[in-house]
Amino acid sequence: MGGIGSGRGLGWNKRTTLEEIIKIDIRYLKKQGLLRPSLYGRLSWTCGGDDSGNINYCTHNEGIELIYRYRPAGGEWQDVRQLIRYQDTPCHFGGTRKWFICPGCSRRAGVLGSETGLFLCRHCNQLPYASQSEGKIDRMIRARDKLGKRIFHGNGNYEFCKRKGMHRTTYEKLLKRYCELDWVIDHWIATKLGSLEGLEHYMQQVNSGDRAA
Repeated sequence: MGGIGSGRGLGWNKRTTLEEIIKIDIRYLKKQGLLRPSLYGRLSWTCGGDDSGNINYCTHNEGIELIYRYRPAGGEWQDVRQLIRYQDTPCHFGGTRKWFICPGCSRRAGVLGSETGLFLCRHCNQLPYASQSEGKIDRMIRARDKLGKRIFHGNGNYEFCKRKGMHRTTYEKLLKRYCELDWVIDHWIATKLGSLEGLEHYMQQVNSGDRAA
């Protein structure tokens, strides 16, 4: 099933996050045309290009039924059939938006994840989003990568190729910020800082310099 990410940042003692578990996203299912009733098929997940799990499904008017096997740690395999119901809500500019109804708490949710065998919302799974458990360096890495995708053509191959249509002055301003973040990240990794106080001091200097300019 596309669009599922996994992996951890550079922090220590981090909690499992919603992004790290197997999950279903109602927006993805809608985009693939999988919310129509009387459909049968299989959803699969990958991690680093390798298969990491799959489940069967069948769709009904009122929801989607998930059919799979689950084995708790140290336990035996269990057959699971879980019906997840839909709910429609009106949109401001017409039409409706479809949601999952969490089987655990009846909240509306766009994403349900399986941490303990059943697909439930993040509240029932007691999982934060990745951004809620990130450390300072993780946030910097995410900010740098997001900025790179915005300004570089073919970001990820370490080439500073300006994206087509971007004004040169805008590109140079964002490139300066990208390089500042990249330097701080490289410095942190190279010196293996046990504290981020040095980074805070550096970023305060950078930010004050930006304001003065």
